[in-house]
Amino acid sequence: MVGQIRIYRNVSLVLRAGAIAITFALGGGAIATEPQPSLMATESGNSNRSPLQITLENYPSFNSQRLDQQLRLYADHLAAFGVPDILIVGSSRSLQGVDPVALQQALAQQGYPEPNVFNFSINGATAQVISVLLRQILTPDQLPQLIIWADGSRAFNSGRADITYSGILASEGYRVLETGVRPIQSPQFEQPLTAECFGDPLVDARCDRPSPASNLLDLPPIYPILPEVVSRPSSDLDSTGFQPVATRFDPSVYYREFPRVAGQYDSNYIPFELGGEQQEATVAIANFAQARQIPLIFVNLPLTQDYLDPARQAYENQFRQHMQQLAATAGFIFRDLSQQQELMQNEYFADPSHLNRYGASAVAAQLAADSAIPWQSLLSVGVGGTADADGTGDSL
Repeated sequence: MVGQIRIYRNVSLVLRAGAIAITFALGGGAIATEPQPSLMATESGNSNRSPLQITLENYPSFNSQRLDQQLRLYADHLAAFGVPDILIVGSSRSLQGVDPVALQQALAQQGYPEPNVFNFSINGATAQVISVLLRQILTPDQLPQLIIWADGSRAFNSGRADITYSGILASEGYRVLETGVRPIQSPQFEQPLTAECFGDPLVDARCDRPSPASNLLDLPPIYPILPEVVSRPSSDLDSTGFQPVATRFDPSVYYREFPRVAGQYDSNYIPFELGGEQQEATVAIANFAQARQIPLIFVNLPLTQDYLDPARQAYENQFRQHMQQLAATAGFIFRDLSQQQELMQNEYFADPSHLNRYGASAVAAQLAADSAIPWQSLLSVGVGGTADADGTGDSL
């Protein structure tokens, strides 16, 4: 732990064209994916001029607006606060279901110095998507001391089409990632490559990267400090990556707008297959975390009683048993909040299966008080202390 870091929800530092600036997360509207220049583009469109460098600012989209948005927020967070002590990952259920600031404050009340917490959840994320994020997109020195993976059975159901993961693999951003260029570059690991390196599927010999030592001085500054203020488009996420939703679930109102679907017809469960590629991705994440001595905690988030009809309850029981067994064999910690009655109140939910900001705060308090989670690791390792200085994330 480096001092005490307080994360303010409405303020972040922004890296823009070689400048750090203060901006305010206004909330209320979804951020639009910024237009991406062609990989073959050159400055001013003139082929005789120097080619365009691939940086976060012009990195191609991953075909996921939320992932693209979170990468920019995470870069801002790294610039403002450094590498998080705790990284929260998962799908939309985690995005609005675990409040980083509430977790920080609850841990402080438990006697821990206020940790640095960020929520890097992505709508539609499955185990395969989380694997790409942790093992390929983030660099080793951008990984936290502890990972909270909060989600539910849908993210582990290999019987469903994994639309988000397929979209990422088909994206221009992933094609660039496979060449070794990561969206948020770290000076000790990455050299920004130029657009001309991606004109052919086989990287031309002229684009071979020199050693970090010989190239370090040519790198653009990663977190420079210049007195330039720039604005960020308004976002539905706060500066910690969290999506605060104030709506309270009222069945009498909700089902006037949305049809009630019985569990036996719910496409989140049918077909239901807990082995396959999602299990393989989960084991790969667990092995990856173990190799870097990062505690991995999977949290099964609560659902409403209204949602858990007999069919869904049977599927959820199967999922809990599966995750308990997998945690024992793969070496991660499984914490089950899905059956805790105090967290299943409608007032804690925005809809039948997604928590609101009040539920997200209650979940954070529950996690902070959980003695099975090795929070003491935050005291024994400094910020960024888990980075593997010469390792890289390998592909699945």
